[in-house]
Amino acid sequence: MTLSPLHPNHERTLPRFDPADLLSIFAQPAVLQAKGAEIFAAFEKAQSDRTRIDLDKDWHALHFLLTGDATLIPQHKPNEPLHNVVMGGRPTSIESTYGPVRKFDCEDICQIVEALSALSTDDLRSRFSAAAFNASNIYPNPSPGGWDMDEVEGVFILFPKLFQLFVDALAEGETVIVYAA
Repeated sequence: MTLSPLHPNHERTLPRFDPADLLSIFAQPAVLQAKGAEIFAAFEKAQSDRTRIDLDKDWHALHFLLTGDATLIPQHKPNEPLHNVVMGGRPTSIESTYGPVRKFDCEDICQIVEALSALSTDDLRSRFSAAAFNASNIYPNPSPGGWDMDEVEGVFILFPKLFQLFVDALAEGETVIVYAA
């Protein structure tokens, strides 16, 4: 799941790769070797881009820490900003791999910023319970052994970046879009 602000006066395209190009690169070791540094640099740049947050497989764990809710139903809930951070957003007519691209308007973003500003990474850490995560089958349900503090550490790294994304979007008057690919 990826979140990204979309400035109203400027078009941004969703990141995508042409599968045929990727297959051709990986099928030809010489091409891969020649393009390897360029590909690696593109991935590094995407990782440091403050205008995009890829929650990867941490989306369900983050949602559970924010809300205590283990359900997997994406639905925008007015006046429930902590739910909306991961599972909310107003559906658009654009389809992504796992359902419609969703968006947050300025009012939604304002509510989310206010709710997230009342939380810290330490607050989220204190909410973590391996027993609760394992009993609730929080995705991706790591094995062997299930959830532990090491497994959830990625959420604590993502949280301040996610908060900053919403703060920046609010300051710039941007819309935040969410899509799962």
